[in-house]
Amino acid sequence: MDWLKEHVLETGHTIDIQQTLVTLAFATIYSYVVALGYRRTYSGKKYSANFAHSIILLGVLISIVIAIIGNSVARAFGVAGALSVIRYRVPINDPKDIVYVLGSVVVGLACGVQEYPEAGLATVVFVFLAWVLHAAPLGLDAPPEEPEPPEPADDGEDPRAPGEGLV
Repeated sequence: MDWLKEHVLETGHTIDIQQTLVTLAFATIYSYVVALGYRRTYSGKKYSANFAHSIILLGVLISIVIAIIGNSVARAFGVAGALSVIRYRVPINDPKDIVYVLGSVVVGLACGVQEYPEAGLATVVFVFLAWVLHAAPLGLDAPPEEPEPPEPADDGEDPRAPGEGLV
């Protein structure tokens, strides 16, 4: 614990616990609202609670990262280097899923720089717009996709005429 005290005294960096808790609270609340919007507008076959949990956790993590980076370019490059080794192998089946992930990132970024009113307004507008678009009949009047023709059955016979394809 002494090393932490020495580091804080040497660098002049102060830790504002109250401000950190406020940042985390706002990031959690706003990310939770984004996750509720995701749940409400989800129209796929299998809803994933884990994905909704990830939306909330991502917003909180981003706010922490931004608060840690502060105005330090060196810290920003350090975080970018550390995050570059992470590989994401989760397939995104619905493009709307990635939009919700980005919405959570935006909320986390805004909370991390302590712009709580902007984060709140962005959350409300984002979720409201998602609900409106979910209810809108966009694409319902589009012509149905034509089914692909079935492949011919393989009955062991060559479908080409005799002598065709010989060169």
